[in-house]
Amino acid sequence: MDGKGETDAELGTLSERAVCAQLGVDFRVLFERATDGMLLADAQSRRFLLANLEIQRMLGYTEAELLQLSVSDIHPAADLPVVLEQFQKQVCGESTLAYELPVLRKDGTVFYADIHTLPVRAQGHDLIFGFFRDVTARKLAAEALHRSEQRFSYLVANTPAILFTCRPGGNYEITFVSENVTPVLGFSPQEFIADPDFWKKHIHPADVKRALAEEGKTLVNHDPHAVEYRFRRKDGTYSYVLILPQLYIEPLHLEIGWRAGFALFIHDKDAGEKSDPTSPEKGVSISTKKGIPPNCRPDLWPIMVLGE
Repeated sequence: MDGKGETDAELGTLSERAVCAQLGVDFRVLFERATDGMLLADAQSRRFLLANLEIQRMLGYTEAELLQLSVSDIHPAADLPVVLEQFQKQVCGESTLAYELPVLRKDGTVFYADIHTLPVRAQGHDLIFGFFRDVTARKLAAEALHRSEQRFSYLVANTPAILFTCRPGGNYEITFVSENVTPVLGFSPQEFIADPDFWKKHIHPADVKRALAEEGKTLVNHDPHAVEYRFRRKDGTYSYVLILPQLYIEPLHLEIGWRAGFALFIHDKDAGEKSDPTSPEKGVSISTKKGIPPNCRPDLWPIMVLGE
């Protein structure tokens, strides 16, 4: 008989009673009542020796069928190199948890599981317990979230408006600004966020008092309305900016958690000379009506598409 035949014969004599004696008399009760799927495998041959009810349900096999299988039989062939590498790391004690491994059911469908392991030794054999927790829903949710974030990032980067969030009050510190701010104003998003006073510092000196007053009205009255003023670019010139704010109300506290909005830059208005920052505003108007302000160019209005 070759070496493999001898190993199989030895494993055949490794009874459940021996394992239970090694682990304690209550093992079988815990084993069958566990809410995670559990498999006991021989560390060398990778053959299964015990299978609890939950893993039978998860895989669609009976215990008798599982005891004829090994680790390679319950994972997709294409993923075996990664699976067997993780198994070996767990046998050697280099790892105790493998994340989101694909697991192959009897009917050919696949689910994903986090597999925790526990090495044990019984009758001179190195064994390894695998605890399977189905994380398919978590994985799919994470993938859906990632796709949603990708879509959102694309929309934010390609909308003609600059999107931002800021703190509600004080110096209105910018907490987020979309990447498309750079080609319009010359500043990077990091420059906006690094300085808590960045927004206030770059409003035209002749407009800052009125702009702050209008922002205050929005917060006090919870009635966002468009505000137009001049904003200094990185090259020192000014552009008119039309701010269309939105307020986020914290559901639990019923208070303003943060402020968001669109910034539309209007280039066809005279914003005043770079050399005279104290010059009075020319033709500035403030719309107090909700919706699209009458002085907002339609071709600059952002269209946001949300959802799947």
